[in-house]
Amino acid sequence: MDWFDPVGALVDWVNDRIDWVNDRVSNIYGWVHDRIADATRALERTIDFAIDKAEYALQRINNVYDWVRDYVEDKIEKAIRGFEWVLEEAADFFTSGLNQVWTAIEQALDRAEEVREWAIEWVTETIENAIDTVMATIEDLQRILSTVYNTLFDPEKFAELIERTIEAVW
Repeated sequence: MDWFDPVGALVDWVNDRIDWVNDRVSNIYGWVHDRIADATRALERTIDFAIDKAEYALQRINNVYDWVRDYVEDKIEKAIRGFEWVLEEAADFFTSGLNQVWTAIEQALDRAEEVREWAIEWVTETIENAIDTVMATIEDLQRILSTVYNTLFDPEKFAELIERTIEAVW
């Protein structure tokens, strides 16, 4: 401190205080930046994990759908083949002119085919609707996570978020 230059001494003192405040603000900014970076990495890992699990679940749902569809279709076809065999044997037995019986058998076969087609269509639509619902939910989640991710990594949006947060806190 120069006793002969009090204005210079005051300027030096004020500059020391400004440097001290600047160091503190820089330290706080660095700490906040590190915490945000940690949170961002954790969010990225969480998003990746959620997407992986959603894809895994969707694959399992598709596997179950394929298995149920194949199983139901196979069982229905076997039942119809068995029913057709019984009806064919009965038709051979009644070939002695019982046209009404034969007409009823043909109608039963037609109806059995309609029921098979309906059952296969119903199972397929039900599972496809379930898959569509799951996919829509996953797409909604991806849109939300993408919005959060884009906000955190877009410098302008991130700066606006920090600015709005500071305004809300002060």
